[in-house]
Amino acid sequence: MKSDDGFTGIRVQGASGKDGADGLSSPPPNPPRAGDGKDAVCEAWSRKAATRGLPGQKGSNGDASNAGGAGDDGEPGPNCTITVSSLTGDITVAAVGGAGGDGGKGGQGGKGQDGGNGGKNGACTTPIAAGGDGGDGGNGAPGGDGGNGGKGGTIAVFYDQMPGNVTMDVSGGAAGTGGAGGDPGAPGAGGHANGGKGPQSPSGGTGTAGAPGNTGSPGSNGVARISRNASVPTLTSLSPLQGPAAGGTRFVLRGTNLTPDTTVKFGGAVATTTFVSSVEIDGTTPPATAAGEVYVVATNPDGSTAVLDQRFNYNA
Repeated sequence: MKSDDGFTGIRVQGASGKDGADGLSSPPPNPPRAGDGKDAVCEAWSRKAATRGLPGQKGSNGDASNAGGAGDDGEPGPNCTITVSSLTGDITVAAVGGAGGDGGKGGQGGKGQDGGNGGKNGACTTPIAAGGDGGDGGNGAPGGDGGNGGKGGTIAVFYDQMPGNVTMDVSGGAAGTGGAGGDPGAPGAGGHANGGKGPQSPSGGTGTAGAPGNTGSPGSNGVARISRNASVPTLTSLSPLQGPAAGGTRFVLRGTNLTPDTTVKFGGAVATTTFVSSVEIDGTTPPATAAGEVYVVATNPDGSTAVLDQRFNYNA
């Protein structure tokens, strides 16, 4: 199967993680505006200025509750087992972990309060009362962390004959990127002098942007292995096919896929054997518990067995 990205073969891939949700913006603080200055009082013996307006409060920061959500981790690549008797062509198998989701963007910091207006002047000749400075904007919230990539799957290929080539990809999924930091809060406007009719005081400062979220970790690689199928023994002949119940009969057992560690039993009793080749084992029969016919069974170290079609007869 050929996909849009040019991959040809069998692909089993873990699902990618979901992106994290964006954080919420912080609201401006309450009360929404700083208080105005007091009016000047004209007294014969003094020239009292009207009170300066109060400075605005700083906007609320985007805090942890407004941070962007973390991206989900990618799912691991599925495991895959392929068993073939003869692989005559090339094969490509992929079991790739899913990519981690991206973190969400942090919430925006709150706007700073506007500064209060200066108080109104009295009838006396007094200096103009200044308005309060605007409040600083709040800081943006941090972005959410990216999700981790999923682990690559496990691929196992078992074969009897393999003239072709096997290519396997068990890569871990890509890491999700961290979310962007929240935007800084806007500054509050400065208040006006003389009860809102005079010149304006400076605006507040702009808040700082939130820190970006951390990038997740890439997924670790899975496991890939290729191995030959276990060799199953076969038994084709035994000579002789009879002997005394006391045992001690020398025999020649022939078959295929025999090993130096192959065990030969006569009716459940283990025979003494000598490995000659993968097609022949020589030995002597064990004593029998009773006269009669018994099965001859060969067992390889991997547990695979073979039973001779003919039975061995223990004579009384």
